[in-house]
Amino acid sequence: MRMPDNHGSTPKGSRRTGWAVVLSLFVLWTVLANQWVEQGCEVGESYGLVLSHGTPDLLEALVLC
Repeated sequence: MRMPDNHGSTPKGSRRTGWAVVLSLFVLWTVLANQWVEQGCEVGESYGLVLSHGTPDLLEALVLC
């Protein structure tokens, strides 16, 4: 009896979990970037500021935007 060859295939659940994680991280990144937008920064700039500075402090937005 020959066993099925499963090399190179991934279970569908694994793919769904991966996409769910990516989508969740993007939503979180957007929520954090929105805090910079509310402080007066541009949308594109705010995503970068999340990566480099995290969430804004009260005075940080005045200096960085």
